[in-house]
Amino acid sequence: MEKKKKACWNCGNYCAYYERNFYRFNKTNAGRCSVKKEVVKNTYVCERWRNTFRILSRRKEFTLNVLNDILTDIAAIRQILEEENEESMTHPGHKDV
Repeated sequence: MEKKKKACWNCGNYCAYYERNFYRFNKTNAGRCSVKKEVVKNTYVCERWRNTFRILSRRKEFTLNVLNDILTDIAAIRQILEEENEESMTHPGHKDV
């Protein structure tokens, strides 16, 4: 019995290429295959197809951790700016150099 081959667009070895447009990035119909080490069309099929579930769950976890770190940094910057604003309101003639 022949194993059904699946398209690259949904493969864990495939990384899609994107084009930058004016307001956003759009996915192209090509990407890099880490097995073949070359550019392939997203409709290409091969026997080396790999499930993306583990990859996507790890990527999602990593992304959430990075976003949490960014939010922490933004909160710290906000606090600094608010404190500076409060100081300038309480001491209007004082200038920081």
